[in-house]
Amino acid sequence: MKQLEQARILLAKPLEDEHAAAALVRDMGISDAMIGFHGQQAAEKLLKAHLSARSVAFRHTHNLSALIGILEKSGYAFPDALRPLAALTNFAVEFRCDIFQEFGGLDRQASLELIRQLRGFADNEIAHAGLKR
Repeated sequence: MKQLEQARILLAKPLEDEHAAAALVRDMGISDAMIGFHGQQAAEKLLKAHLSARSVAFRHTHNLSALIGILEKSGYAFPDALRPLAALTNFAVEFRCDIFQEFGGLDRQASLELIRQLRGFADNEIAHAGLKR
């Protein structure tokens, strides 16, 4: 699959997770784990879309810190203000299934806002790489 085509696919999918998180964030009957999961998924896909648009290879991982590291090692800056997103890695599938792991309280609204900021960052960076939405 061509890199820009892969980036297009990866850029479309996180909007579903972002919308799910936004819909769930106000319902206190929904666990932080569910909201964190959708937030993590959105962030992961946005980062992978950015990497794909820049033709940067990445391995299969749900670890947001690792994806940010790959981006930076490839010479692309990542905003410090978005670094707290890396904590959403705790809500990835591989960790979420561990029923004994306790997640600290999730600031639902702040996490959602960071996802929206990451989307803006990724959209801008991908546009510079030649991919128009």
